[in-house]
Amino acid sequence: MKIAVLGAGNIAIQPNGVLPNLHHIPDKAVVTAVADPVEEKAKDAAARFGIPKAFTNLDDMLDYGDFDAVVNLTPIPVHGETSLKILQAGKHLTTEKPVAVTIDEADALAEAADAKGLTVVCAPPNMLYPTRREARRLLAANTIGQVCFVRHRSSGPGPAAGAWPTDPSWFYQKGSGPMFDIGVYSMHEVLGILNRPAKRVFGFFGITEATRTVPSGPVAGLTFPVTANDNNLVLLDFGDSVFCVIDGTYNVWAAKSPRMEIFGREGCSTCGATSTRPRVSSSRSTGSTTSVAPGVGSMWTFATSSLPSSTSTTSSAPSSSSTSSTWSAAPGRTS
Repeated sequence: MKIAVLGAGNIAIQPNGVLPNLHHIPDKAVVTAVADPVEEKAKDAAARFGIPKAFTNLDDMLDYGDFDAVVNLTPIPVHGETSLKILQAGKHLTTEKPVAVTIDEADALAEAADAKGLTVVCAPPNMLYPTRREARRLLAANTIGQVCFVRHRSSGPGPAAGAWPTDPSWFYQKGSGPMFDIGVYSMHEVLGILNRPAKRVFGFFGITEATRTVPSGPVAGLTFPVTANDNNLVLLDFGDSVFCVIDGTYNVWAAKSPRMEIFGREGCSTCGATSTRPRVSSSRSTGSTTSVAPGVGSMWTFATSSLPSSTSTTSSAPSSSSTSSTWSAAPGRTS
């Protein structure tokens, strides 16, 4: 398949980004064009990754048209507008999250894709990971009993908290913000692993500081206003007394809690962002801890509130005692 890339910023060119990793699938995808409003970025990406054509705008790239699909890596506020143009031009679409910033934009994209028989793929891909698929299977198998409530953390200190390689101020402007930037990961994983839609949604949103200053990196000292909500808490009601709380903020410098916790009547599951082997303990068995899926990454731990004090451990997963230490979250900060 011939593809074009819209946007030659960090997600396109960083080591774990799109362009440096397409060499893994040379028989499936070939990049024929790249576009970025900063001409130098477009030309540099084309030269570095052997892309035949470089453009400074989407319209010119679509007029060129020698590709089947477009990878949309533009900033959050313009996802809806640019993706709609791509679909209207008859091209398949892969887009960074979120798919859009309003319901109307998302509906328009769905309608355009349906009308032309096109495929739309939107990040994040988390529910394709073996750990998340296994987590959903384990819940469906009633491993921890009736699910009661879920906590999911999708927060960090924010791009302006460190040495971001470019001007990070747009992340903090209306139309962007941490819910669109990172909160979508929580939404994606919770809905995917529970495998059910939310029936009611509540939210608390606010701005913690009117301005922020970049402390280091290429734009160190840059001070800018904050117009997007940078402190967000979302409550989901799935019905049947199953509740969830999700945070999406740029105010978490460090945390020791797992990324995701699912509490059931007979146990709980936890998921971390790092790669460790899953573990399971069940009050319906001997109370021992056993490996659920050896070789599957991420920290999925199942435990019950009724384990005997003599619980034995047969898992090769790292001991949880390693999480009790105090570490430096950032220069001058500890947690």
